[in-house]
Amino acid sequence: MHEIAMVEELVNKLKEEAEKHKDAKISNIKVTIDKDDHLTPDNLKFLFEKMSKGTKVEGAYLLIEEAKGEGGLKIDSIEIEYSEK
Repeated sequence: MHEIAMVEELVNKLKEEAEKHKDAKISNIKVTIDKDDHLTPDNLKFLFEKMSKGTKVEGAYLLIEEAKGEGGLKIDSIEIEYSEK
């Protein structure tokens, strides 16, 4: 359950960031996860896809790096794509 809470927090932070930018959506996210944590890259991708459905985060490319001792899940960068009018 810890993994679900971590991904839910990630998606909520990204949705908040997306809401700051009208007519935009999140296109790319780079995150780092702790190699010693229970959250694997495959689990993160699966949960992220399910939890971001129907939001401005849905369909974003998720680049995942693993590092020892990072302690959980950290957002490294967010790219925002603006729609053309």
